[in-house]
Amino acid sequence: MVEPDSTEVGTRKRRRSDSGTNPGCAYCRRCLRGVAYIQCHECSPKVGRYCVDCFSVAAHVLPHEPDHSYRVVSFDHVVFADGWNAPEELLLLDALLEYGVGNWEEVAEVVGTKTRDECSEHYETVYMEADTFPLPRDMGQKKATGERKVKGTQSKVEELGEPLDGSTDSTKHGKLGVHHELSGYYPNRQDFDVEWDDSAEAYLADVSIDPGDTDHEKDLKLRLIDIYQRRLNERELVKAHVFERGLLDFDNLRGKERRMHKEERALSSSLQVFSRLQSQEEHEVFTNAMMYEHHLLARLFELAHYRSQGLKTVKEADVYEADRRRRVSELQLRKAKEPAYRTGLKSYSRGARYLHREKHSKEIPSPAVPARSPGLKEQHLKDKQNKGIGNKLQHSLTKGVEPPLDIAGLPGYEELQPKEREICSLLRIHPQTYADVKYEALEACRELARSDRASTTCEIQVNLSAGKKEKPFSISAAVVTSENEAQSNGRN
Repeated sequence: MVEPDSTEVGTRKRRRSDSGTNPGCAYCRRCLRGVAYIQCHECSPKVGRYCVDCFSVAAHVLPHEPDHSYRVVSFDHVVFADGWNAPEELLLLDALLEYGVGNWEEVAEVVGTKTRDECSEHYETVYMEADTFPLPRDMGQKKATGERKVKGTQSKVEELGEPLDGSTDSTKHGKLGVHHELSGYYPNRQDFDVEWDDSAEAYLADVSIDPGDTDHEKDLKLRLIDIYQRRLNERELVKAHVFERGLLDFDNLRGKERRMHKEERALSSSLQVFSRLQSQEEHEVFTNAMMYEHHLLARLFELAHYRSQGLKTVKEADVYEADRRRRVSELQLRKAKEPAYRTGLKSYSRGARYLHREKHSKEIPSPAVPARSPGLKEQHLKDKQNKGIGNKLQHSLTKGVEPPLDIAGLPGYEELQPKEREICSLLRIHPQTYADVKYEALEACRELARSDRASTTCEIQVNLSAGKKEKPFSISAAVVTSENEAQSNGRN
């Protein structure tokens, strides 16, 4: 079995299917351009041309028979230049027809066996610089005139020679290191994958100056071209700025950033916008001055903080900083050793409520427990007479609870009595919310008084954790008076 030609790989990369004049297999309709195929001597090309795969399994189309005489048609011979066979020449021309001259990346992809530089050089030498232009240059004529160029990457470098200014790419634009690909920069081409203002060409994609255009249309198109030229100039200025300031030298830039603090890196990054308006020396002086100002402001704020803490000397400030660092480290160590149920809790944690639930239940009765229980009522009256409701609340509620709430100026503040303001601040209750709860308590107690059930506790469901303290406080403030207390007061 005959193996397919190596150029078949390049043929498979073609982006459009050939038809019409291109030869095809009579059985499988596979395109045979650029590959070896079998041609029957007795049949017409329409039914007598077969690919190697179909011929090897005796696949055929009548009237062709497998026992007919045949010949092998191959395109491996050189046509115009050494290293370029006939299939590659055909693929090159087809790719140029499809993608156009200049798109050498796509052309090289279609050819498959040549690089973009080889395709470009071959086209310029054989087709464009030929004495027989527009016909391609003949290989024999080219050998006779001695105009064949030497192939190979090393030969190209030797022909180009040294740069005119005597500087290499690394000395001109700085050492790029191994990270230049991160910015999409190609050092050998001195070009970027995505240019600055990359959409500038999109505005001229459909612009063409036709002979039939009016003067106004021509003027508009010329203005578009002028705008495009300005954007190109801006692009060149940006590229020159990147090369001049060494913004592609990532190793050097990262080394400078590592030597800075976080605030200094942020400040330096924010000042980069001014670098295009200044020379490199001026920008360095400007950046250093801004850094110095930043350090001075930080030191001033630090000294002002020391002064607010009553510190007047540097020695006292050093002692204060040492103590502060020690307290911070101790706090971190304490948090690390804290039990799991207290992790992440601030002041009024679930763990604290669990630990002190029993203690709180003994000190403050729940509104769900009837007040007619003699023991609880006597204990409550005793606490009220001895300590006062304000002292008791402050003693029992300031353990593990957030600091008192500043309610001055809030709606309903002026309508409360001094003790009512105190309880709202300790319990962190909004004055208006407290007034609503108080109103509900008064209404409930009045209903009980009318029904002659003064000995029954009025249970009020409120959406407050401190709602159970409304009834005792109301009695202490002489707002709600039960029938028993009224009779006792009358006897006195």
